[in-house]
Amino acid sequence: IAQALFLVPLLPSVAIWFRRYLGMGSGIVMISWGLGPAIMVQVMALLIATSGWRGTFIVSGIVGTGVMLLLVIVFRNSPSDRGGQAYGWQPGDAATVTSGAVFLEIARAFQRHIRGTGAFWNLINIHFMGCVGHAVVLLMIVPFATERGLSIGVAAGVLSTLSAASLLTRMGGPMFADRFGSKGVMFAAYFIQAVAVLMLFSSHSAPALYVFAVIYGIGYGGEGTVFAVINRQYYGQTPQSSTYGWQILGAGIGMAIGGALAGVTHDLTGSYTTAIVFSAITSGLGAASIVLLPATNRLLIPDWDRAITEEAGSAPGAMAPMGGHGDSGGSDD
Repeated sequence: IAQALFLVPLLPSVAIWFRRYLGMGSGIVMISWGLGPAIMVQVMALLIATSGWRGTFIVSGIVGTGVMLLLVIVFRNSPSDRGGQAYGWQPGDAATVTSGAVFLEIARAFQRHIRGTGAFWNLINIHFMGCVGHAVVLLMIVPFATERGLSIGVAAGVLSTLSAASLLTRMGGPMFADRFGSKGVMFAAYFIQAVAVLMLFSSHSAPALYVFAVIYGIGYGGEGTVFAVINRQYYGQTPQSSTYGWQILGAGIGMAIGGALAGVTHDLTGSYTTAIVFSAITSGLGAASIVLLPATNRLLIPDWDRAITEEAGSAPGAMAPMGGHGDSGGSDD
């Protein structure tokens, strides 16, 4: 529950703070999201070795809580809370409501429109498929490596390397999607996930597993980082919280299924072969679903602002969408 309360508002908040250059804003958040596992896997392994599980959880709990409280204190919901404009704002941009009762009414009304688009439901499915695929790998890679004869420290290094390699596409993926369109970036990430996981069948040494970690990490890093950008390209300057929340719901269910699958199939079969195959299939199905998405060079609901502001009882033009070619960026066909 706590993780969901923290994770779900993150990228919608970025969308509020970045009127333009959302890809860069999302990339900064997602690269820090990847730095955490890359660093903490090694820190936790060291703490467990020196202080045991009990001491490790006490230390990480106290330090983590202190850092989070500090960040929450300095955080602001929107640029207007600091008396400023969103990053990328330019003179002449239509006014955008980002907080208050009108914002909430617009958000609720918009959800009634967005759920009529096939992309809304397909993006939930895509996030689900991608997370099933990489949850299998994230949960099994350390025990898989130890079964191949690696020490626990070297095996943890494989996971850290995977997380570190993902930083490249965590930052670059949203920026490329913002500039060139999201579909191609997302497809490449899912395709890499689907193909790279099959490398595990022939990875029997530390160097081979580290090579796998680098290649798979590139796909993994781009898998879930583009959703804020593609939401902007499809729906313009709209409230993203509920939309992204539905997508994270799909991701969370996928992570739960993928993690359980890795352990259950290993217990039943004595190997991770079934889990690896299932990971490749689900990532591949996610890539196929991306192909079915509409192009991102035009808004899916071009007149949403007029219809929604009328429903919400606010003045027309109170919240205008970003254009598909100018403000939102990206084009593919």
